[in-house]
Amino acid sequence: MDEVPGRIEQELRRVMDRLRQLGGAVAIEDLPGPVGDNNPCAALADKIQLREEREASLASRSLLVERANRLGEALERLRAGNYEICEECGVSRAAPGPA
Repeated sequence: MDEVPGRIEQELRRVMDRLRQLGGAVAIEDLPGPVGDNNPCAALADKIQLREEREASLASRSLLVERANRLGEALERLRAGNYEICEECGVSRAAPGPA
């Protein structure tokens, strides 16, 4: 059973490292000056592409934060000895089922 918390901690570290990598990026759209070709169509395409990349990054970050929270909660339940209790109904998985 000691193997499970170690695996969860390892995954949590991996997720946190990935979050730090995403958080350290500079948004290109915040830099001054044109990106790519200077004609209006190219500028619009660049803006759309940058916006899509930013939205994808935010979505990835959101999913990673959610995963980190769930992993942290799982570690807390393991350490507290509540890992066999269903969070939705409160029934212990160790308890015998209905006959």
